[in-house]
Amino acid sequence: MEGKERIIVALDVDSVDKAIELVEQLSPHVGYFKIGLELIYTILASLITPENETEAIETLRKVRQLFELLEGNVFIDAKLADIPNTVAGASKAIAKLGAEMFNVHASIGEEALKQAVANCGVSSVLGVTVLTSIGKEECISIFGAEPSEKVVQFAKILAKAGAHGIVCSPQELELLSDPELEPLYKVTPGVRPLWAAKGDQKRVMTPYEAIIAGADFLVIGRPITQPPPEIGSPVEAAKKIAEEIEKALEHRKILEKIRKILEIEEGQPEELLKNCNAIWIYSGKEGEPHALLASGKHSDGYINLNTVLQFPNLCQILAQKLIEKLKAQGITREKIDAVASSSFAAITFGQEVARQLNVLFVFTEKEGDEQKWSGRFELPKGCRILQVEELVITLGTTEKVKKAILEKNPDVRFLEIDGKTVVATIFHRPDRLPIDYPHYKVIALIEKEIHNWDPNECPLCQKGSEALKPKQNWQKFLEYQ
Repeated sequence: MEGKERIIVALDVDSVDKAIELVEQLSPHVGYFKIGLELIYTILASLITPENETEAIETLRKVRQLFELLEGNVFIDAKLADIPNTVAGASKAIAKLGAEMFNVHASIGEEALKQAVANCGVSSVLGVTVLTSIGKEECISIFGAEPSEKVVQFAKILAKAGAHGIVCSPQELELLSDPELEPLYKVTPGVRPLWAAKGDQKRVMTPYEAIIAGADFLVIGRPITQPPPEIGSPVEAAKKIAEEIEKALEHRKILEKIRKILEIEEGQPEELLKNCNAIWIYSGKEGEPHALLASGKHSDGYINLNTVLQFPNLCQILAQKLIEKLKAQGITREKIDAVASSSFAAITFGQEVARQLNVLFVFTEKEGDEQKWSGRFELPKGCRILQVEELVITLGTTEKVKKAILEKNPDVRFLEIDGKTVVATIFHRPDRLPIDYPHYKVIALIEKEIHNWDPNECPLCQKGSEALKPKQNWQKFLEYQ
């Protein structure tokens, strides 16, 4: 759903005319409208109390107009709370309205909840847990427990009874991550943008915070129906909130992706990178491009570790795995005094390795095609250095880092295995495997043979594949994986 479709505008107004005006203005900019007790009893009173039948008929006409405008995109905030038989009858009546959803109090018990579900028609049944206007002490006084405890208890009752969703404060959303509760979609009142007054809500979040926390729908009233003058009209307020929701949804996708990646079994770093869309290897599919590298060469593979390094949790996992691999080669914490990396991308990963080893971390800086020691850091004499990179292709940068450090710190020592300098990396991608470098021993989590060619010798060009720069066309490359 788009951001705007997740907005439920609370029609907490005291006349049908006001409700119609808001629906006409906002329908293109929000998903649903909530009709709560204020408007429900306003409609009832306006039908029963008029001085003459003509006035009552006119009100009825307006009520019918309102529901025609709503087109079923309505949440009946009835908050049913009664014995099972009464809840069943009320649910049948509400179902005739064809509303998208209506709610009951979760505190009515499992049997009454089951009756609501059994008689809901095409509507979804939501369970109200603890009202957002109720604070901690009052909740204990009413329910005998804090809001967090009662919300989870009510949620489990709702899930068991077959309810479709739950209404709760956004602050309790993180408590509903139990797989048993995952099928319930989450509807949250108590949502206030930073630019809106808190009002009578006690447990609130911004739209961004609520979506990140896991909300599916946000019930918002006064910030949209009565926005501050500096925000403008209700339409402008709704658009502003929809933009905030869109941003949160994008960020939530990333966070959900991380959670899935973190569930990958130990010992599968390549699978982790694939799930991050960090690896592209030419598959030969019709229309598939190949990589035009910054060096001007063409390639049948590209590793985009930026999609991994931007997430500290993933760096932590990869660093841990690399340290375990180093230990298997005899490179233990006791033999390392500092970690050194090249500038830019490798800094992120190198620092995480150093953090886990509890040693110093330094990096060189790029000047043109060279790596320079800037003097920002101090290395003690005799310091034993482990080189760490995120990606090793030809060892060109790795050699420049070592040279730059030794020029200014001639007394330090780079760790070696069998007389060769050790470089630890996430990914090693030479032209051929196996490969024996004369001066370096590469210890990598992943090794994969990836080929490079001069443009006039590229076999993929000869097949008709187009050479594209991966960074600018990464999504197009991934379409073929």
